[in-house]
Amino acid sequence: MGKIEFDTFRELGFYYQNSITQENPSVFNREVNIVKTRVTFEVVDEPIEVLQERLQGLWDKEGNHHSRQPLRDYAKILNYEFVGQMGNKRG
Repeated sequence: MGKIEFDTFRELGFYYQNSITQENPSVFNREVNIVKTRVTFEVVDEPIEVLQERLQGLWDKEGNHHSRQPLRDYAKILNYEFVGQMGNKRG
């Protein structure tokens, strides 16, 4: 197996850590796992303007009212004020 590298927007919470963590070699359903791998997650450093643009894009496309407050909370973290109504570019 070569090097696998990818970018993701998913936060590495407990569930995801647990799903890829295996402390001992194993065999299950004909799959033998004896080669140890190392997984490293790092935050990609991006300008705040990029994050603000992404957040505005979510605001524009999101139609679920349950997402309104989490988006507003994150906007406060980025010191950002949304332009337009939530969901104004759905479709």
